[in-house]
Amino acid sequence: MKVLHIIPTILMILAGLSSQTHAEVKPAPLFTDNMVVQRDMKTPVSAASNDHFPTFPEPGKPTLPDVRKEGAGKPHSSFEFPEMYNVVWTEFITNTKTAGIMPCGGGDTGLNVSVENGEVGFFICRSGSFDESGTMVKLGRVRVKVDPNPFEDDTDFRQELKLKEGYVEIQGKKGELDVLVRIWVEVFRPVIHVDCESSQPVNINVAVDGWRLKKKNIPTKSRMQCYSWQATTAENFPVYVYPDIYEPGEESMAWYHRNRNDDLSFDKEMIIQRLGDYRHKLWNLQKDLTFGCMLRGKSLKYTGESVFTPFVSSQTLATVRIEAASEGMA
Repeated sequence: MKVLHIIPTILMILAGLSSQTHAEVKPAPLFTDNMVVQRDMKTPVSAASNDHFPTFPEPGKPTLPDVRKEGAGKPHSSFEFPEMYNVVWTEFITNTKTAGIMPCGGGDTGLNVSVENGEVGFFICRSGSFDESGTMVKLGRVRVKVDPNPFEDDTDFRQELKLKEGYVEIQGKKGELDVLVRIWVEVFRPVIHVDCESSQPVNINVAVDGWRLKKKNIPTKSRMQCYSWQATTAENFPVYVYPDIYEPGEESMAWYHRNRNDDLSFDKEMIIQRLGDYRHKLWNLQKDLTFGCMLRGKSLKYTGESVFTPFVSSQTLATVRIEAASEGMA
């Protein structure tokens, strides 16, 4: 799928729907033949039931492979995550704020994946996304809803965190309808994939949630998020969160945060530490930093409420791809 670099400095979410036949896209395993894994180890296993545990090197043994040896670049067969350790839920877990969340990530990009109110959703975070206050913020939340809905209380539900392959698989069945959703993040590129397969044609709605909508002074009790100002109060020392920028299009939605260079916590800290005269000579990771998201798809249409719906309803395969980028961090 071709990326449209309208805003080349932001995290980009690409969503596509097609009724044509597609080859199945499977998550790449975390350990491949292209990755060098050294396992020059003995096996300190005392019971046969522990044979599936990975072994560890003896003290003083080198942990890097000798690339001159044949096969040194291939993973050791004993380094396997047994399926018995996969986290599996067969019912919706909504009794607490965090109990129903599974982690998913790769490289510097991470997700909190959950199923709530019949929707598959995830928060997006990426290392280095610092706003003006010094808080490393989440970029936003994406919600996917399927209609007819296979993720309601009266459906056959299964959610599994697959440790070896590194992805979350969510399956819902309702009568003859069978929907499978795979969410995974690439390791060497900041790209998130959401693959949806359905046994019947369905409507797919994709919604974007944002909460930085206006300038706001961070309350005193919430200043742990920007720890430099944790000992200050909102009344005596204002620290502001500034709104994100939303730019909807007919078939796209872009939202991003661009730091204001006139109110950066870096400059305030330099002044407090009496280094104000030197702050222009130091690396300021907040200055000119822009981060955010773009969601688009040739079969999605913007409805005017930050929700995307397909032009046509006869879809059995949907793919969401997310690519991340930030400007001002180099």
